[in-house]
Amino acid sequence: MIVSILEGSRDALREAVADIPEDGAARSPGAGRWSVLEVVEHLAIAERGMLSAFERARASETSLENKEREAEIMARLSDREARREAPERARPAGRFATLAQAFDQFLAARAQTIELARTRETDLYRLTVMHPFFGEVNGHEMLLIMAGHARRHAEQIREIQTAAQPRST
Repeated sequence: MIVSILEGSRDALREAVADIPEDGAARSPGAGRWSVLEVVEHLAIAERGMLSAFERARASETSLENKEREAEIMARLSDREARREAPERARPAGRFATLAQAFDQFLAARAQTIELARTRETDLYRLTVMHPFFGEVNGHEMLLIMAGHARRHAEQIREIQTAAQPRST
C-alpha cells in the first residue's frame, strides 16, 4: 500500500508540472515566494535528504506502529494554510537550469524511494528515522511524509499556476 501512495504522489506532481512551459517555470508568483522550478528543486533535494536519513535508520526490536501519529502527520502535511520553513540544505539554490532537470532528479530519487519501500516493506515499522520537522518517526511514517511532501508541493504548484492566470474583468 505504501508503494501506491508514493506512486500516487509522484503522479500528482507529474500532473502539476505537465503543462508548465520552461520559460514560465522560473517566474516567482510574488516577493518571497518560490517559483515552480524552485519548488521542484526543493522536492528533489528533500527527497534525497530523506533517503539519506533512511541510511542512518536505527532498528527497533518492537513495532513502532502508531496509526494516530500517521493520521496526525498526514493532516499536518495537507494543511496548506500553515507555512513551513524548509531546512537550509533543502532550500532552492539554483541547482538546476530547467524544470525538466529538476523534475528528472526528483523522479530518480522517488524511484529509489519506491524501491526502498518495496524491499523494506516488512520492517518499516521497526525502523527509527530522524526527520528535520517531525523528529523521530518510524520508517513507514517517513515514507508517508515523503509522499505527503510531494502532494503538498504539487498543490503549491497548482496555486502558483492559478495565481499566474490572467484575471478576466
